[in-house]
Amino acid sequence: MSSSDEEESSFEMETDDECDGPDNYYYTDEMDEGEPLDFEHFEFKCLTPAKLENFLNQSAEALSNRIHVASPIAKVLLRKQKWALDENMQDLDKLLIDSRIQPETPKINSSKLPVDNSVECPVCFDSPTRNEFRQLVCGHSFCISCWMYHFETQLSRGISTETECMETDCKILVPEDFALDILSRSNRLEKYQEFALNDCVKSHPKLRFCPGPNCSIVIQAEEVKSKRVTCTECNTIFCFNCGMDYHAPVDCATFKKWMTKCADDSETANYIMANTKDCPKCQFSIEKNGGCNHISCTQCKHHFCWMCMGDWSLHENAYKCSMYKSNEVHESQQHVARVALEKYLFYFNRWSNHMKSLALEKQTLRTIMDRIEEKVMNKG
Repeated sequence: MSSSDEEESSFEMETDDECDGPDNYYYTDEMDEGEPLDFEHFEFKCLTPAKLENFLNQSAEALSNRIHVASPIAKVLLRKQKWALDENMQDLDKLLIDSRIQPETPKINSSKLPVDNSVECPVCFDSPTRNEFRQLVCGHSFCISCWMYHFETQLSRGISTETECMETDCKILVPEDFALDILSRSNRLEKYQEFALNDCVKSHPKLRFCPGPNCSIVIQAEEVKSKRVTCTECNTIFCFNCGMDYHAPVDCATFKKWMTKCADDSETANYIMANTKDCPKCQFSIEKNGGCNHISCTQCKHHFCWMCMGDWSLHENAYKCSMYKSNEVHESQQHVARVALEKYLFYFNRWSNHMKSLALEKQTLRTIMDRIEEKVMNKG
């Protein structure tokens, strides 16, 4: 073998050794396959209303078979315990009592009611036939008409699955099958079912409603994290943990505070910045709602020009101001508050512009997609 061949072979060996060296410590098979790492990757499913109802019913049925209770009772138990029962199944009776499913004291014996048809409803004091009464597990019985009115009143307040027994001081919850049986005679049945479904989703930590307009999709995830999810139905992007607009790298708590501040302060702050100035002498906040530029402070009686903030006695032109004066730093509470307000508005305006830009981009994207779809359909 020649000297040049030996050098080339040595170079190839060194190159091979270098590939296994520390410089390639972070080189992985995943990179070799050409698949980029996505640190925002998050496993989730988009459930239609039918799939959602099937998932909830299966969960209730599984618990029903496990603890030998009716499926509607199991659904109430799951909802009250936030769909996490693995650690709380040691004392089932206590769990049912704490969840307001089972009364602490034995229920009233319905056999003690009169055998004839003269049963009086304790709410309306009417005496319909016994088959016109409905009784909860607590033993309290009321006529169907009163039950109907009770459910309709609760629904008008936005309450469905948290509806309680009508008996005074009785906190037993009404199961869904009981309510659906009563409301089958009413036009509020669909409203109850809608509210009940909302209650189930809101109580489940791994389910989130899509916040998109008129979207009925519910997102299901295996774990609760502040990750980005995209609805397959309306393409809305949001944070799974808080359900608000996706806000990485800001955490959910900070973003919520910011949104609350924007909702509470933005209009007031904009108005203050646009319509008030501080008196250059006493720093009293003054609003100018019309008239000329000659301002007289009601606090200290100082006369100044609204435009240049200069002393009015030294003002050259009473009708037109062309003087320029830079802002001076005043160490006062008024000035500190104004600086803080200006800082807030600085960030608020930029955030607002970004949000408007995103909205326009979404609209542009929809327009482009519609045009693409139209061209595809025309070619077909």
